[in-house]
Amino acid sequence: MFGRRTRQQELDDGGRRQLRDAYRATFSTPEGRRVLEDLRTSLKLVQNVYTRGMDALELAFHEGRRSAAVHIETMMEEHHE
Repeated sequence: MFGRRTRQQELDDGGRRQLRDAYRATFSTPEGRRVLEDLRTSLKLVQNVYTRGMDALELAFHEGRRSAAVHIETMMEEHHE
């Protein structure tokens, strides 16, 4: 479609810095830190998602959830360019 920018184009054009700032603003408040801590716990960010006997689909499901929390933390930790 003409005139429509992709998400990647927006991020490449300085939008990534703005997006990082939005993540920081959201999750640096007391409420945001509380939500982030809940995500770390409920999405098993700090522990192995595999348990003995887990099948591949279940593992993929849990790893997908975990990767969402990793993405949030990565966005908050990236340094300004």
